[in-house]
Amino acid sequence: MIRYKSIDVSGVANQRSLGTLLVGISGVRRHVDAVQYVETTGTLQHDATLELWLEQEQLLSMPVQALLDGASSPVRLPDQWIPVDLDLPEGKTLSAGHISGSTASDYSIVVRYTEE
Repeated sequence: MIRYKSIDVSGVANQRSLGTLLVGISGVRRHVDAVQYVETTGTLQHDATLELWLEQEQLLSMPVQALLDGASSPVRLPDQWIPVDLDLPEGKTLSAGHISGSTASDYSIVVRYTEE
């Protein structure tokens, strides 16, 4: 069954901000298909670095500009899902967040996963 979970992560200028997205559960197979990041800051900053972590292993580090139509454009590209393809190990935590630029940014982050 396809499931979705979302978290909101508030940023701090020039610092990493992470939140727990999903935890592996005993006896349940969780396969992470993709993540989506949407900036919710009042005045959009477009200068953060998006991150995804499995415990201490960094799975994604990507400038938010990669999701924009042009380096400084506020227009987001139509397909915002970033492929992940990860079987979440039992007891392991998948965290997501960002490093804000010189002004704090806030993000809503959604994970799409299957659970059996």
